[in-house]
Amino acid sequence: MGRAVGCWVATGALLFVALPADPDGVGTGVLVAYLLVLVAAAADGARIALRSALGGSWRPVVAVGLGVVLLAVPAGGVVAYGAAQDEAREQMLLDRLAGGDRRVAAAAQQPFGTGKGEYAEALGVYRALDRDHPGSRAAKLVPDRLKAYYDAVSAPYDEKRHCEAVEPLTYLRSLPGTVGKELLGELAGWPDGPLAESLYGCGVSRLGGAGGAPRSWASCCARSPSRRRRSRWGRRSAGGSRSRSRLCGATSRVRPPRCCAVSAPRLPPCRSRASPPCAPTRTRA
Repeated sequence: MGRAVGCWVATGALLFVALPADPDGVGTGVLVAYLLVLVAAAADGARIALRSALGGSWRPVVAVGLGVVLLAVPAGGVVAYGAAQDEAREQMLLDRLAGGDRRVAAAAQQPFGTGKGEYAEALGVYRALDRDHPGSRAAKLVPDRLKAYYDAVSAPYDEKRHCEAVEPLTYLRSLPGTVGKELLGELAGWPDGPLAESLYGCGVSRLGGAGGAPRSWASCCARSPSRRRRSRWGRRSAGGSRSRSRLCGATSRVRPPRCCAVSAPRLPPCRSRASPPCAPTRTRA
């Protein structure tokens, strides 16, 4: 009876440590200690059975049968615990995914320059899940999360705020080089068209503003490394036009700066002074 109580106590201690299941599992020391208790109890029982065995007795056979049946209990517990541990690991990965989603949602409430760090950390979470746990439920949700990520970053473009959309779209356009096209899939080449359209719309809006100064193209490309060419072009075009004829003359002489990653729109030539004011023709991105 004392040996049975000792085994029960050891089993209860193991369950107390092991449950609820943890993604990291049970420590090796705990398992080794439990196995030592079981081996000691089994060896003591075998010693007593051999010393008191009677010829023709049926008790040893019954004992062996009960031992085999009782072994099914810990074996089934191992299988059940493995399944619980896998589920705990899946929940942990889903929590990481949700953390990345919260970062994207928080960054979407701020200007892109302020929330860029949050976007980068969320992308790191998605990338790690896809790379380190490719078969998990969280990794299978990463493509949908990336689409939502692109939607959040490109929100100014969807709202037709073209000048504000240039920087986030340029950031998205750079991701295939850092993250990899395998993870992004069809999203890798998506920013090209919206970026060209935003550069075009930004330039047109600045050209159509007060003074009509074409140097506003340079402000759209304010973060471009080609500052000298941009500034020279800005000095050439700083004169703007106050009349239709001067606007037509300016747009026929001035060429947009080559400071942006995407080509700027071409302006149509003016036919005569009697023609209406020049309007930029929208080219396909």
